Amino acid sequence: HMETSVKQCEPGIVKLSTNYNNMCLQMAALIHKGKASQGSIAPVLIPRDALFKLDVDDDIWQDV
Repeated sequence: HMETSVKQCEPGIVKLSTNYNNMCLQMAALIHKGKASQGSIAPVLIPRDALFKLDVDDDIWQDV
C-alpha cells in the first residue's frame, strides 16, 4: 500500500524538487552577481536520483 501511494505522488514530488533546484540555482546566480545580501549562501540542490533514497543525515534535513 505504501509503495503505491508513493508512486502516485512521485510526479508531484519530482516537480517540487525540480522547482526547488531551479530556485536554488537562481539564488546562486544572484549571489554570484552580488545582488544578494552580504554573506548569503545558496541552499544545496536535491539530487533527483537520490530523492527517494533519503537518509537522516542528508543535507535536505538541514535547517539553515
